[in-house]
Formats: sequence, C-alpha cells, structure tokens
Amino acid sequence: MKKLLSVILVAVILLSCVPAISVSALETVSIITKNTSEELSFSGVLKGGRTLVPAEDIAKVLEATLTFNEETKTVTIAAKDRTIICTLVLDSTEAKRHGSKYTLDVPVQMIDSEIMVPVRFVAESFSYTVDWVSETKTVIITKINLIPDAPDSEGKKAVIARARQLTEFTFTPLKDMPAMSGSERITFEAGKEYKGIPYTNCESNDKYVGENVSLETFISALANPDSVLYTKDLYGQYNGSTYYGVVCNCVARYSLDIKSRYSTEKFLSTPGMKVIGRKGKYTADDIELCDVLHAYGSGTNHVALITGLLRNEAGEVVRIEVSEGVKPSCKRRTFDVESFFKGFGAKYTLLRYDYVDTVPAHNTEFDNLVFDENYKTPEVAVDYGNKSNYLEGQTTVISSFVEGQNSVQIIKDDIVIEEVEVNGVSKFERTLSKGYYKVKLAGSDEYTEFCVCKPEISYTLDGNVITITASSGDEKSKIHHLDFRAPGDDIWMPLASIQELSDEEIASGIIERKVNKNFSGNFKVSFENEYGIWTHPMIKIEFKK
Repeated sequence: MKKLLSVILVAVILLSCVPAISVSALETVSIITKNTSEELSFSGVLKGGRTLVPAEDIAKVLEATLTFNEETKTVTIAAKDRTIICTLVLDSTEAKRHGSKYTLDVPVQMIDSEIMVPVRFVAESFSYTVDWVSETKTVIITKINLIPDAPDSEGKKAVIARARQLTEFTFTPLKDMPAMSGSERITFEAGKEYKGIPYTNCESNDKYVGENVSLETFISALANPDSVLYTKDLYGQYNGSTYYGVVCNCVARYSLDIKSRYSTEKFLSTPGMKVIGRKGKYTADDIELCDVLHAYGSGTNHVALITGLLRNEAGEVVRIEVSEGVKPSCKRRTFDVESFFKGFGAKYTLLRYDYVDTVPAHNTEFDNLVFDENYKTPEVAVDYGNKSNYLEGQTTVISSFVEGQNSVQIIKDDIVIEEVEVNGVSKFERTLSKGYYKVKLAGSDEYTEFCVCKPEISYTLDGNVITITASSGDEKSKIHHLDFRAPGDDIWMPLASIQELSDEEIASGIIERKVNKNFSGNFKVSFENEYGIWTHPMIKIEFKK
C-alpha cells in the first residue's frame, strides 16, 4: 500500500506544482512505540517546533486505516471498526478530531513524497500518550490501557444491544438506492457496503425502522430489488430521506424501548426522563451509560444516546461513545473528553431515563438478521417487505425471483384467492381489499406475509371541542396515538403534536380534545398491529363559518 500511496501522492504534487521538501533539510527525530501489539521504530522530522511523521507509519502503529482523497487533499485516519477518528488536510492546519475542528501548529505537508502529519495530534486522538525525550531527540508513543464501563443491569445491556443493531448494521444495496442528506440528493450505490440504518425524515409516510416497520421488514426490502427502497425516490418531498429509516429520536426511543412517540421537541416530556445537567453545566463524571443527550432550538435539534464510557487506570473518563441517528446513516462515534464537551457538552442537556434498568432484552432473532451480511433475495416478495402494512387502495408489487415456469399464489385467510403464472424472474401488481395476506410460489414452504389496512375515521365539532371516532377496521390492530399538525403542513411545526391516549380512548375509539377555534389544521390517527405502526393520510379539520 505504501508504494501505491507514494505514487498517488507524487502525482498530486506534479499536478499541483507543489515542490516536495527534502528530509535532509530538516532535523530528524526517532520514533519509538511501546505497549503496542507490534513495537516499531521509524523516523520523523522537526518542523516549527513540532514533530511530523509519515501518515502511513503512524497509522500502522495505531492499527488504523489510512485513506487520502486526491480531490480534497484530505487525510482520513479511522479505527478498526471504521469509525473516523481524525481528518487532516494537506498543506493546511485545518484538522478534525472526533468530529470537532482543531487548528494545528504546523500544516500537514509533503516531505520526500510522504504525507507528514503531527504525531502528537494523531496519536492522542487514538488515546496514546506522546512523550518527548530532548536529550536523544526521541518521541515515545505509548498505548493507554482503557477500561470500558460495564452495564450494571440487564436493562442497560439491552439498551446498548438495541443501539448496536441500528448503528452497526451493514448493508450492500442490490441497486442504486435514492436518498437525501439534508437538501442534497445522494445515492446509496449498488455493490458498495454501508454501515448504519439509513436516516429518513419522511414523517407523513411513517416508515421508521423499529417502529412502523420492523428490522425484519426493512432487511427483507433491502433483499428485494423491486422494493420501495429502490423504486421510491423522495427527492424534493422531504428533507433528508430514504423510504425506510430512522430519525434521531427514533434511535433513542427504540434503544430505550419507549413505546410512545415523542418528537425531538417533546422528548423532555417523556415519562421518566429527567434532567441531570443543562448544557455546559455538567462534567464527564456526571455521565452514565445509556444517558440521553438532548437539544432543541437555536439551530440544534437532536437526540443522541451514550453507549460507551472508557476510563484510564486512574478511573478518569477519557473516551465517550455516542450512538445517534444522523444523515445519511446511523453512527456510533467515540470522542475524547475535550472533543465531546466542545461539541455535545456545550449545546446539549444531559438526561437520564428512570426506567432504563427495566428495558427488556432485545429480540436476538433480529441480531441474526442485522449482523448477517449474506442476506439473500427471496423466492417471492412484496415491495413493502415481509410483515408490512399497506393502506387499501395502494398497489402491492409482487415479485418472483426463481428461474423457470412457476405460479405465485395469493392467499387470504389461508385460502388461495388467485394463482398467477410467472415465467422466470418477473413482477406484477395487485390492488387488494383489506385483510391479511400471504404470497408464495406454488409448492414452496417460503412465503411473504403482509396486511392491507382500511381504517374508519370521522370527526365532529362542537364549539372548540373536536370528537374523533376511529376504528382500525380489523380485530388485530388497535389505536396507538393521535397526531395534530399545522395547516397545510404534514411534517414540521406540530400544533399540539402527538397526543397520548387513555386506555378508555383506545378501547372505545372515541377521542375528545379542545382545539383553538381559529385553527384549521390536520390530524391523523395511528394504529398498531403485529407488523408495526400504520397511519392513515392526514384529515383536514374544517370549522364552518
């Protein structure tokens, strides 16, 4: 790799007409490593009172991955788990450590066709100590033995395991998958491996992984090249979306097993959620595993989860791991204490969930799906994925992936209602009435199941009181929550946001709320069955004048 990297870097120098500095013109420094898996010795140089070393050599010491982007002249050094620890820019003092910006004392530079980086900044980014012995002009790099905090309850173990499902899941799209990152249109490219459940903000679609759709449903859609993940492009409709995915508060709620849907704005209202420290008013000693980081307003709207704390031998916290839903995919990032408080600590309130120790064990069957990279195209599939919910009137795309002459059976209530002849890999569409269905190849034991839903919703107005009558339309789905939205707006600025419902309201399907008489907004009722939460389209509230 070193030879190849050197060739690339020489090409960059020639193209940019930047002459390489000769090491012979600089004072040489010896580099010695200690307490690492492989003790190495190599040379660096003194420049501006700082020691620079070859990027490739220091990456080897740190057992890290080194990449160089020719277009941006960016050096990226990542840990074994592909977490980016630091980035530096050639011919610049611009750098990042754990996502936070830093200014170096001397720029990263090319010397004898090698990218030379500051040894202290890079090594300390990976929790190594750097000592300078002036008498011998030697730098000693020593690995710090870090001790992780262990979860002290089964509930906390479950929380961390759930967060790992969302942040550590790896997938390789079968076809290009349309997505957005902010307002920018992006693509998850076919054949390229990605890490973390995708981010989505398609709130009116209600297709959140772990809530509206199960991990099983999401993964089965990934394995179907005809699924909505590949065929539904939300560009221009929502800010930062794929068809299925998570938002930041969804990651925290799924990990903490919070059943009710609390938006980022309302997250502090979650029963059992209490403030440990306001932004800028707490220290590393105040943080515990599974604590929540929360910010809303002033341009920062986000929820994240503490999933790791690493201490040195003196018991001091030196690394803080954060799991979060960010664009374009969920991430698990580790920060040193300085970087953490420079970013999160200054802007985020620290919260603790009173019921964290009672979070139930996660579904280990999902682990087999999430962490098995060899998911395969099924024999037969539907475009929303196995165990999914459609609304009556929506088209179901049924695909067959087995070569040769076959027939696909559509089964409702264990009765074959239609058998469709297919010749090899093919697909066809059906618009089905409400009910629970299976599709399978004739003679096969494998099948895909799904539900077609048809709720019955009405409302009346008496002064400023709205009475909503709601029924799921089937015996297996029950009401989950009510959601008010501002006029003409399906996504942002919830007027009253999500309404928690009493057991009586859920059982009767009759919900009464007071609303502003001048308000002419929207509402929707969400239902839940064994496949997840499903929602009907927004209904506009109209006051008669």
